[in-house]
Amino acid sequence: MQQNEPEAESMSSGDTAPSPAAEDPCGVQEGSEATQNGVAAEDSALPSSAEDSTNAVAFAEAEEATASNASKKNERLTAIGTMIAAIAAAIGLIFAGVTTLYSTLVSQDQLQESKDSNDEEKMLQAKKVNAWVDTDLIDKKNWTKFTQFIYVENRSADTVYAPVVYFGGGEVKKGGKGEEVTVFAIGRFLPACTRIKIASSLVVQRFRTANKSKVVSPPGSGVGINFYDTSGVAWDRFSGDRTSPPRIKEVEKIREVTDPWFGVWYLEEIRQVGVVTKADNCSTT
Repeated sequence: MQQNEPEAESMSSGDTAPSPAAEDPCGVQEGSEATQNGVAAEDSALPSSAEDSTNAVAFAEAEEATASNASKKNERLTAIGTMIAAIAAAIGLIFAGVTTLYSTLVSQDQLQESKDSNDEEKMLQAKKVNAWVDTDLIDKKNWTKFTQFIYVENRSADTVYAPVVYFGGGEVKKGGKGEEVTVFAIGRFLPACTRIKIASSLVVQRFRTANKSKVVSPPGSGVGINFYDTSGVAWDRFSGDRTSPPRIKEVEKIREVTDPWFGVWYLEEIRQVGVVTKADNCSTT
């Protein structure tokens, strides 16, 4: 009995196996350190992943901001290009308008110059036909004897037709007073390069003899002439007087002679009572 007790004790003591930690304390420490290192590694890995995620978001945002800025820049460039194109188009329209206006003005000037040239050419012969009055000394020995003459002249190289000379004259009628224009004709035509000089008193006397009821006054300081040029255009040329300036204009028809029986003076008749000579400064063209 006493012998079995030690065995029991040894068995009981043998049933209690030694723990690894008790047997190898260094191994337990190493495991603990490995576990701690793994946890630390995991802890260190988590911040890296979060940083990568943050960086990815920031990069995406940066890319989005860059794309947005590029889009805005493109929009600005497009707007600037559109504005430049609009300005260029406006300048083109303005230039086209100015060019059109200039062309129109030039055309109008050319038309006006052409019209003026045509009018000048049309008036070329009419400007060389004239009538006027002047007072001349009729007696060189007596400086008090003057008389008034009517001059009619055609300095052109072509004949003018149906010339009539007119001047203002007084008319006295029974029961009242009035004014009329006295008109007399110089034949049927006035030859080229011809000047006629006739005393106005002869003209007045002739009308007075023909019309005893009228008192025809001598012309004042101005007379006029109507005629047809070689183209058949009727003209009125007035020499002017103290109240009216000289004029030349185209008219529809010439004036009618005051008295058809006594108001026509033919060249041969004028040669007998007046002077018919060659006109000075006669144009040959």
